[in-house]
Amino acid sequence: MNLAVKLMQKFKDRDTQNKLKGYRDKTELIRKRNLEAWDDQRLKAESLRLKKEAKSGTPLDELLVDAYALVCEAAKRKLVLQPYDVQIMAAIALHERFVIEQHTGEGKTLSAVMPAYLNALTGEGVHVLTFNDYLANRDAEWMGPIYRFLGLTVNSVQAGMSLSEKREAYAADITYVTAKEAGFDYLRDTITLQHFISLYPKICGMTATAYAFAMEFKEIYALQVVQIPPNRPNIRIDQPHRIYTHKEAKLKALVQEILSVHAIGRPILIGTSSV
Repeated sequence: MNLAVKLMQKFKDRDTQNKLKGYRDKTELIRKRNLEAWDDQRLKAESLRLKKEAKSGTPLDELLVDAYALVCEAAKRKLVLQPYDVQIMAAIALHERFVIEQHTGEGKTLSAVMPAYLNALTGEGVHVLTFNDYLANRDAEWMGPIYRFLGLTVNSVQAGMSLSEKREAYAADITYVTAKEAGFDYLRDTITLQHFISLYPKICGMTATAYAFAMEFKEIYALQVVQIPPNRPNIRIDQPHRIYTHKEAKLKALVQEILSVHAIGRPILIGTSSV
């Protein structure tokens, strides 16, 4: 590694640490907004107040602490889930339009609820783009009680829905939908898919492998990546990526790995584009 690369990495690491410190400080402010003693009606009234503030033009950044504190309390009451500090930090970074790297199992689904709720307060609608229909439906159903408790509507778009059903889903304050389905729906309405994602006035993202594709996110979407630390030290061993020259070689290697793991009686999870 040459000196220029080392210096660039040093500056990136320092910038990341500064961002994380800012997120930790803001997370502390959110934690201090202890709403445990508030009854349900007071929480709902507070959500209504925030909605009025957002629609009257108050910058969302100024509402973030109160909004995130509300979501944390609603998650605890409706789903018995208490967001960890790192999930709140991830949620802050998402609102700031970053792509966050959050490891598998660290709670991306709940992290996404906070910025989705905050940005939906304006009444302009939020789309949470997922990988497949199953996740769109699961996340809308799973996180739905939080949104509805705070006075917002939520729905999901599924392949095969009628036009009227899709219109109803897209009319919700928060809509969970696959990027593919949303893109095709846009295509049906206009006949063009070019720069579809860039048409959103505000975008962010989350994945467990964001850092490996940081350059692509910057070049294609002009988005920076922030790595969110795990809630607890990660004991999983992450092996380096394996790159194959052609699909047949990759599939053969995959089958061999599956057989080897199965032979010792160890479970294996295989990610696919479709089941």
